[in-house]
Amino acid sequence: MICELEFGEWKKIFSSCPIELKPNLLDFVVFKLNTGEEIGKVVKVMESGKTSTTILRLTNQEDIEQDIKNRKEETEAYKFCKKKVRELKIPIKVASVHVQFDQSFLQIDFLSEKRIGLKDLMSELAKIYKRRIEFRQIGVRTYAKRFDAYGVCGKQLCCSKFLKEFQPITINTVKLQNLSCGAGKLTGVCGRLMCCLAYEKKFYEEKKKLEKQEQKQEQKQEQKQK
Repeated sequence: MICELEFGEWKKIFSSCPIELKPNLLDFVVFKLNTGEEIGKVVKVMESGKTSTTILRLTNQEDIEQDIKNRKEETEAYKFCKKKVRELKIPIKVASVHVQFDQSFLQIDFLSEKRIGLKDLMSELAKIYKRRIEFRQIGVRTYAKRFDAYGVCGKQLCCSKFLKEFQPITINTVKLQNLSCGAGKLTGVCGRLMCCLAYEKKFYEEKKKLEKQEQKQEQKQEQKQK
């Protein structure tokens, strides 16, 4: 049995599952990663497929309590990390801190315009968190996704509310919909073209195909009339 699991920031992974566990959709399970144990939610169950992890067990009360403890530690570590960034005057923005379920791993995601040394920050964190610490530089779209912000439409950002994957949005997408490229309203809080521009892309692509077909039909009719 194969389960598709969702964990962390809507990350997905396929995991093999002992048939005796019989997990249901939306069940939480503990699975094995290269870095240690993690908790994930079952979003799909399949008979076969490629896997990269193994499910160890369904979560129990002890696991739930540990997960709550980890979330609390994440909040504390996030505040501490931001404080040290200000004190050390490091030109980065801390996006989030993730404590792996078994507490063997601490991941800090940050935004920076360029590559930067984080040795001093690592040293400060290592004094308190006696475990493996890893920094991950993220892009502006991923950074915006971490916060409960609102777009020009007045609604919560799509990326932070429900989007699980970013689609490439280019100027061609804008031109396809006959929108004004110079309008600042086309960019989101991340400074990139808004994700919602892709929602109707398929419709406009089909519309363009139909228009070309109609033009060809009209040309054929005109040639026949001549």
